[in-house]
Amino acid sequence: MPHPDWIELVESVLNAAIGNGTLRPDIDAPTTARTLIYLFIGTQVSSYISDDWQSLPETVETILSATLRNLASPVHLDLPR
Repeated sequence: MPHPDWIELVESVLNAAIGNGTLRPDIDAPTTARTLIYLFIGTQVSSYISDDWQSLPETVETILSATLRNLASPVHLDLPR
């Protein structure tokens, strides 16, 4: 289980982004926070097992891109990172 502080931190960042309109208003921040943390932990473990973390940057980029497309408010989908 991830450290509770991680979940609280990510949840607070998500709530701020929901509040300022960057993320869609229908996002469930607590569930999304846990999901993002689990995705990142799984990415790290998979990358370590597969190639001693060499694929981690590319895999994180793939996950971020896919995840943000699904969470972002439509007006923010085309913004550069």
